[in-house]
Amino acid sequence: MNKLRRTLYLMLFSLFFLSLSACTVQQKNPIDAQRTTLTKKHSQLQLQFSQLTDEWWQRTDQLVNTQSSLSPNANNLIRLKEINQSLATEIDLLKTNLSHLNNKIITIKKRERAGVKITFTLEQGRWNDVSSINDRPLYQMLRTPDSFTIIAGEQIAWQPSLSNEYTSTATLLDIKIILSEKGRLYIEDRKVADINIDSISPIQLTKIAVFNQQPFPVGYLNMTLIPNLID
Repeated sequence: MNKLRRTLYLMLFSLFFLSLSACTVQQKNPIDAQRTTLTKKHSQLQLQFSQLTDEWWQRTDQLVNTQSSLSPNANNLIRLKEINQSLATEIDLLKTNLSHLNNKIITIKKRERAGVKITFTLEQGRWNDVSSINDRPLYQMLRTPDSFTIIAGEQIAWQPSLSNEYTSTATLLDIKIILSEKGRLYIEDRKVADINIDSISPIQLTKIAVFNQQPFPVGYLNMTLIPNLID
């Protein structure tokens, strides 16, 4: 599913840049110019909508049902306008819902309401870079002790460092972590565990792709995390 999602993102990016390139060509036909503008706008909205629905699903375990995200008929400009408007409305709604969820997380952190809070301690970890150069080994160990704390429904960025004896500066990773409201743990958009707060046990993870905000993996993690429920 993650491969399919990232393939979709790459396709949408490609369509967006193709549309952008087309805008640089002088349009003799105003209808063609309008079609190009609407198609470009649709690509932008579709990409944003896909990203937001993924985040909403991973954080709340709730699917978003929509018809406006279907591929439009580029020859029907009226329909294309309607779909774009519908997408824009749904994006605004998703942003509002995510904002409410973020506010809920803040109140939990302030202890103004109850919520599930878990600290994950890194027991051991190994980083496998996608390539090896002279001053960087292929495998590196993650520095310990290290940990991250997350509330159910929250999205955070975890930045563990690598133990590197070859350089004085540690390599920093930027890893996207989500714990859903029902206890599903996601790392870099991949579901890696279901957390049962009544029976928490160590989590063994292998070959977790890390993107560091790049379109393709920059490396892979193998690690053991120890969850601990925070009262």
